[in-house]
Amino acid sequence: MGGDKRVTPDETRRSVSLLLRQRNERQVAPFRELVGGFRVLAKTNVELSIRNSELEQNNTILRLDNTRISSELATIQSDGDGKCTAEVQAKCEKLEKDLMDSWRVNSENAKHIMDMSRKLKEANEDLLLKVEELEKAEERIGDLDARLAKREEELKALEVTHDLMKNEFQSVRVQLIHTQEEMAKVTKENDDLIERWMASKMAQAEKINEINEMYMTAVRAQKQAQAAQAGTSVVRKASEDLSSYAGVGSKSNLPRKVKKVISAHRGDVNSIDYDSSGSLLVSGGIDKFVKLWDTRAGQPTTTLSGPVQSVMSVRFSPNDNLVMGASNDHSIRLWATREGRVRHTLTGHVGKVFGGAFSQDNRRLVSGSHDRTLKIWDIEKGYCTNTVFCFSSCNDVVFTTLTNMIATAHMDSTLRFWDIKSVTMVHDVQNLHTSKLTSVEASPDGQTVLTCSRDGTLKLCDLRTYAAVQTYKDPNFRVGLDWVKARFSSDGQYVVGGSSDGVVFIWDTSTGELRKSLANGHKKTVICVSWNPLGHQLATADRDGNIVLWEP
Repeated sequence: MGGDKRVTPDETRRSVSLLLRQRNERQVAPFRELVGGFRVLAKTNVELSIRNSELEQNNTILRLDNTRISSELATIQSDGDGKCTAEVQAKCEKLEKDLMDSWRVNSENAKHIMDMSRKLKEANEDLLLKVEELEKAEERIGDLDARLAKREEELKALEVTHDLMKNEFQSVRVQLIHTQEEMAKVTKENDDLIERWMASKMAQAEKINEINEMYMTAVRAQKQAQAAQAGTSVVRKASEDLSSYAGVGSKSNLPRKVKKVISAHRGDVNSIDYDSSGSLLVSGGIDKFVKLWDTRAGQPTTTLSGPVQSVMSVRFSPNDNLVMGASNDHSIRLWATREGRVRHTLTGHVGKVFGGAFSQDNRRLVSGSHDRTLKIWDIEKGYCTNTVFCFSSCNDVVFTTLTNMIATAHMDSTLRFWDIKSVTMVHDVQNLHTSKLTSVEASPDGQTVLTCSRDGTLKLCDLRTYAAVQTYKDPNFRVGLDWVKARFSSDGQYVVGGSSDGVVFIWDTSTGELRKSLANGHKKTVICVSWNPLGHQLATADRDGNIVLWEP
C-alpha cells in the first residue's frame, strides 16, 4: 500500500474535465461546417430577398413608365404627329428590352431563391437533427456530471475512511509491536522462571535424597545396635506380612447376577478397591469424596473429605490401616481407616496425580503424576524420599510383589519398570500397545502384570522376559477413558475390565478366552473394577456414580 501513487481529487476533476472537453469537440466538429454554411445561406437569402424587392420596385417603375409612354405614344399617334415616331419607337423597344432583361433576371433570382430556400430548409432539418443530438449529448453530459459529483463525494468519503483506517492501522501496528515486545519479555521471564524452578526442584530432590540417605544410614546403625532385640520384631513382622495376604489365592467364582446397585457418588466413580478381608470397599469420585462401604449390606460406613478436585485413585494399605486417595489437586492424602482422619497430605507434584500404590511392607508409597514424575514417600514420616523423571504422564502405578520393582503405565503407550531401591528405570516395553496405557496391575503370584489400553485390549506381561504372553480382546470391548482400570481376580484365574457401553468383560487369564460378559448392570462407561479377595464378589463402577456388586 505504501508504494502506490495516490491521485488527488483536483487531478481527478481536471482529468474528467479534459475528457469531457475532448468528447464535446469530437461531437461538435462535424456540425461546425454545416452551421457556417447555414449562416452563409441565410445571409445570401436575405441579400437576394432585398435584391428581389429592389428589382420588383424597378419593374413596377418600368411598368408605370411603359404605361405612361404607351399612353403618350397613343396620344401622339392620334394627333398624327409622326416626327418623333421613330425616336419613340426606338425608346420603346429599348424599354421593352430592359423590361425583358428585368423579368429574366427576376426569374433567375426567383429560381435561385427557391434553390436557396430548399437548401435552407434541408439545412434547417439537418440542423434540427444535430440540435436534438446535441441536446441528448448535453443531457448525457449532465448525467455524467452528476455521476462525477457523486463519485467525487464517494471518493472524499473513501479518503476519509482510508485516513481513519490508516491511522487505526498505525495504532494497531504500534500496539502489536508493543505486545510482541511484551510477549518476548514475558517469554524470557517465563523461561528464566522455569529454569530457576527446575534448578530449585532438582536441588530440593538432591537435598531430600541426601536427607534420606542420612536417615537410612542412621536407621541401619540403629538396627545394628539393636540386633540382639531384632528377633522378636522379625517374628512379629512376618506374622503381619502373612496376615496381609489373607484371602489371596481364594478361589474366585464367576459372577452372574447383580446383588446390589449403590448410588455412590455424584458423577464419575474413578477408582474402587477392597480391603484384605473383603468386608470394606473404598471408592473415590469426581465429587471430591472418598467413601467406605460395607460390602455385605451395601451401605456407607465413612465419608473421607479433604481433596479439592476429583479423586482419581484409591487404595487400601496391605495391612488395611490406611486409605490412600490420589487427586487432581496435585496431592495424595492418607486417612486412618478406623478413625477416618487424615494422617498425611503428601504434596510436591505439580500436575494431576492419577495413580498411587503401597509397598507390601506398608512403609512406602509410590505416586505417578501427569507432571511426568514418580515420587516415593515415607508413610510413617509423610515426606518424599525420591523423585524421578518418568518421561511421560503416568496414568497408573503398582508395586510388584516378588521382583522388587515398580511398574508404571504411561500416556505414550509405554510400560516402564523401576528398581525400588535406586528408583532407576530397569526396562521399558514400548510395543506392548498401540495407544495410551490406562492401568497396570500386578498378579497375585507376582510373576506378571496386567495392562489396559485405549487400543481396546488388555495384555499380560511376563516380568521375567518383559514380553506379552496373552492378549484379551473382544469386538465389543472398548476402553472409554484414559484412566479405566482392569484387574485380576483374587486367585489370578480371571482378568476383568469395563467397556464404554457399560458391559463388564471377564476373560480366562491362561487361555485368553472370554468367559463372561455382564451387560445388565450399567448404562454408561464402566471406569473401574475390583474383585473381592475372598473371590465371591465383584465390584464395578461407572460414570453415573453407581457401584454394582455382582455375585455368582
